[in-house]
Amino acid sequence: MNKVLIFGITGALGRYMAQACLAQGWQVTGHARQAEKLAAELSGQVDLVNCPLQQDDPALAATIASHDIIIYAANPPYQLWQQQALPMLEAVLGPVENFRKTLFFPANLYIYDPKLTPEVNENSPAQPVTAKGQLRLLMEQRLRQAGDLGAQIIMMRCGDFIGADAPNSWIPQLLKLAGKQLQLRSPGDSQQLHSWAWLGDYSKVAVVLLQRRQQLGNFSCFHFRGYCLSIQQLAATLQPLCQQPVKISTMPWWPLYALALVMPLLREVIKMRYLWQWPLALDDSKLRNFLADQPELLQTTPIAEALLQAGLIPANALTAQSALTTQPAALAVDQALVK
Repeated sequence: MNKVLIFGITGALGRYMAQACLAQGWQVTGHARQAEKLAAELSGQVDLVNCPLQQDDPALAATIASHDIIIYAANPPYQLWQQQALPMLEAVLGPVENFRKTLFFPANLYIYDPKLTPEVNENSPAQPVTAKGQLRLLMEQRLRQAGDLGAQIIMMRCGDFIGADAPNSWIPQLLKLAGKQLQLRSPGDSQQLHSWAWLGDYSKVAVVLLQRRQQLGNFSCFHFRGYCLSIQQLAATLQPLCQQPVKISTMPWWPLYALALVMPLLREVIKMRYLWQWPLALDDSKLRNFLADQPELLQTTPIAEALLQAGLIPANALTAQSALTTQPAALAVDQALVK
């Protein structure tokens, strides 16, 4: 049985990764700075530790040494990335290298310039256009180095998270309820494609990569395509579930610019606006080839079903029938929209 240590287990990704690991019968330990934030369904199923994320900390090293797989789902507060992201990662990578452990890392889209190409694969050039993108590139370069220094690194890249209790993701900010009418706000052109990843699907694939880690080298990177949908396509997918037509409106950015004068978090959000101005999809051919003998793993959950499972569609907006069922047949989405 694999023993798994998850950094960031109280976050959205950490929660889904823990559920996927437990479903395989693995033993899970979570590193949590605030144990009270642990999801209720994980209580009693996982052990918790809170050793300092500091380089050369003996408690941290001993904890990593006692586990087979390390999942790095930790993040500092968004506005503190520049100061904390690399030191936190470095604290974990030292023991991972020393004890030759396997580490899974969730990569994002920040290292790419969508103006250069609307679709990227694992060999596409990294050309970040923001300071946060530059930082993520440094993190990925450090992970490659860790693979050369004795660790095994498995990285899987995806778009914006869709999941329960993920307050920093975009969907909770875009789906609103006015009376019984669902409103969907568009941060850019409503016909502009955008990349998303349902964490239920993502975590299941990630765990399979970890199960098959002996087939992989010291460093592996895969792209997880997920959904590539415009706001208009998302609204059309949700429409059959709702009591009234889904209303699309433009999300104004000027309040964010005004509030950013006093809220550092919003300044960081504004810097990522370019991802709503240009399309950027992930080519997942490498992942599909690797999992060719398990094609069912890459059957994307219909996005409406994913949103229902995550509790992101207000119940008041649903028809009585759709509120009672989440059957895939009732929520089917044109697969041309997601591939």
